Amino acid sequence: PLPLDDRTAKLDTRLNQRTFDLRSAFNDAVFEVSSEMTRAYRDHMARHGFREIHTPKMLPTPSEGGASVFKLDYFGREAYLAQSPQLYKQMCVMGDMPRVFEVGQVFRAENSNTHRHLTEFVGLDAEMVIDRSYHEVLDVLEAAVTHVLTHTEVACAEAVRRARQLCPAGPVEDPGPIVPAMLDDHPLRSVVGCDADGTAGSDLYGARVGSARLPVLRIAFDGAMRLLVDSGDIDAPADDFNTAMEKALGVRVKDRYGVDLVLCDAYPSTVRPFYTQRDPADDTRTLSYDLLLRGQEICSGAQRLHDMGLLAERAEAAGVTLANIRPYIDAFAYGAWPHGGFGIGQQRLVMLYLGLPDVRYASFFPRDPARISP
Repeated sequence: PLPLDDRTAKLDTRLNQRTFDLRSAFNDAVFEVSSEMTRAYRDHMARHGFREIHTPKMLPTPSEGGASVFKLDYFGREAYLAQSPQLYKQMCVMGDMPRVFEVGQVFRAENSNTHRHLTEFVGLDAEMVIDRSYHEVLDVLEAAVTHVLTHTEVACAEAVRRARQLCPAGPVEDPGPIVPAMLDDHPLRSVVGCDADGTAGSDLYGARVGSARLPVLRIAFDGAMRLLVDSGDIDAPADDFNTAMEKALGVRVKDRYGVDLVLCDAYPSTVRPFYTQRDPADDTRTLSYDLLLRGQEICSGAQRLHDMGLLAERAEAAGVTLANIRPYIDAFAYGAWPHGGFGIGQQRLVMLYLGLPDVRYASFFPRDPARISP
């Protein structure tokens, strides 16, 4: 039903005949890259003191609150598929495991029929104790992602080339290696702040770096919105980024600062989950962050609330039934570490790194609102 070298075959046709399609040289290359990225993440986290965990995917209450959750019958009781391993990662940290990570399935009942959304995907998650600042989590996140990408560029150079050349939607132009951040001869290097040494810098939009040797720019949500307004991409600041804004931000950051990776932090509290720590200096802002690669989000994270009373109050306000998450709340009863973490969408990372036009190309057997087979 499907010539393996036929680029005119539609994506749906390929997915309907997935066993045959997986035999193609394109898919062989894509999933070699995908496998190596996951292995590189595991190896990196283990080398840096993180313990791998495996958390439940059937829960008594939605892990994120809200309506984007799959319900199921659990022996006469209502249960839910995990929207993230969030609550259990935190419980492990409260159980004196200071650094944990997981590679596992995530389920989102979002009716989003886009090129980058799946209803089931693989999450690369981590959680850790914080000593002084949530910037410590940013440092770990940036180091992990840059290691995965730079390792893959070397270890899978031929597979990367084949995946881009043989993409069924047409050859993908090589975007080049991940650009080093703010090299010393960059015209804005002297005005960009640095979190590592506590310098604020004088950049108009408050941009900064965590480490001068990692290819990631950091910018607060409000600064990113000002950059988009000043660039004419939006008329006024918004409460959150939409897809078009993310893409525009990627372009503006690349043009102005010369980097492909941008970490946006200090999001409004209205767009973050109940367990997110608010900024002590501004209750309308949070100690949360998203990481964008070439103008699209690949990761979200935050420092978490560790005050038991406030956590219960925020959970109730978000519509979560406390009785259903009592073990989670009780985990904070006898002393709780300041902690934070992140979750990376593995298939989206593969898609954006290779430059593929659709995340379904990076998933073995993709699930979306219209597809649950094969």
